[in-house]
Amino acid sequence: MPWNFQHWENSAIGMGCPILLPLAPMAVDLPAKLRVTSAALGCVTRKDLCARFRLVNAATHFDLERSHKWMQGKAEPRSSTIYEDWAQVLGTARPPAWISACTLSAFVEEVARLFEADPATLRRAAGPAAQDPVPTGPAGQGHGQTGLYACYSPAWSPHFQGQLIRGGLRITQGRRREMLAIYTERLSIGSVSFQGVARQGHRTLTAHLLDAEEEYPLFLCLYLSGAPASALGGIMSGSTVLAQDSCPTSCRFAAVRVPEAAPLEATNRYLQPAEGAIAADLAALGLPASACPAIEAAVRILLDGAPVNQVPISAQARLAQAADPAYLETLAAKR
Repeated sequence: MPWNFQHWENSAIGMGCPILLPLAPMAVDLPAKLRVTSAALGCVTRKDLCARFRLVNAATHFDLERSHKWMQGKAEPRSSTIYEDWAQVLGTARPPAWISACTLSAFVEEVARLFEADPATLRRAAGPAAQDPVPTGPAGQGHGQTGLYACYSPAWSPHFQGQLIRGGLRITQGRRREMLAIYTERLSIGSVSFQGVARQGHRTLTAHLLDAEEEYPLFLCLYLSGAPASALGGIMSGSTVLAQDSCPTSCRFAAVRVPEAAPLEATNRYLQPAEGAIAADLAALGLPASACPAIEAAVRILLDGAPVNQVPISAQARLAQAADPAYLETLAAKR
């Protein structure tokens, strides 16, 4: 299926039949990445860069007028097919979503590898964004939480009761130096993505995330961690959808930092609760195998401390049935 559409299914957002939704990724350092691309391709003008995109897709949305706004940081692509075309222009095996969400540093490294270019030259072409990194001091002193995390939480759907969902969380810097969070899951019939702004407050990191159509909010509240923020633990909450009943739901949530090159999005999936599954997963993502069993034990202690908490519709109906007559009687008395 095209990358710019995502399926919803039995997951941390619910269960039932799939529905096809457009995904508009949140771009990180878009102008700088375009300048790096132009430099690597040897393009002198924006017309030259547009021509490279037309070579891979004659119907590309990357035209002169749009590219001018994008390179000035005045707008972002509305069509995610831009990133599909961009991946072909670069010749990268990375998924199109990675181009949008990755850090500028990771993008420069990938382009330098693909074109055997000098990273320092590409960073100079990127401009100030590459020369002025965000500090990564202790919590509350910069964005030490930026990075890529493998995420573990219990499945919300009754069809997968007892299983874990291994998702992916990327926290990165936005154009205005705010933190952006993108949470993804890859399930049996497709993928789902939530994105939004993450904020530090007192001793927690919170993120209010939305799907592409801004209909299904997801909320994360995690403990802040000092640099290098190797792990984040806390609560995830939202509501199940595409089910017989849409239940307000919360659960515990663990996120473990993995290397930037980890194939996280491609390996998101359900995990069986078997002992060693988390350790094997983390080792495959690039963490030292010797450290993974201890990390798994800590993740399981965090997650096993409480079950998935869901409010069934029957409880809401019972509450309303008890309260409604009294409320209606109150209204009648005021007339």
